[in-house]
Amino acid sequence: NSEEAQEIFYNQIILSKSSLVLSVCDKKTDKHIGVCSLSSINWVHRNADIALVIGDKKYKNGLVAVEIMTMLIKIAFKRINLLNLKSVFVSNHPTTPSLVNLFKFKQVGVLKDYFFYNDKYVDVIITQLKREDWQKRNNIKK
Repeated sequence: NSEEAQEIFYNQIILSKSSLVLSVCDKKTDKHIGVCSLSSINWVHRNADIALVIGDKKYKNGLVAVEIMTMLIKIAFKRINLLNLKSVFVSNHPTTPSLVNLFKFKQVGVLKDYFFYNDKYVDVIITQLKREDWQKRNNIKK
């Protein structure tokens, strides 16, 4: 990674019509601690990929991730009118499986030995959250 590569990435994000990438900052200090996104937004089929990366270990206690996922899901379903979200993650990730389970993403697929992570090949889990399921669970009228 380089400063030049980061600048290219940043410029692609600002021009993108299919990605919403947000910086995650500590409210008290305004310190940058990660990024979150809705990407591969398909405006015709009304779906997107949801992702979150928290780089600062001090903030990996789960509460920050829950707040961010809550916000992203609301943006996806209430603000930009998507119908489906997809989350993809490595099976042995320490926190992501619990996070997607908390939000009731349903597992829809597994890619066996697909990704090299922590010195070995691991499965990649594909999950989906449908807006209608999210609305029912949260008593949100259509």
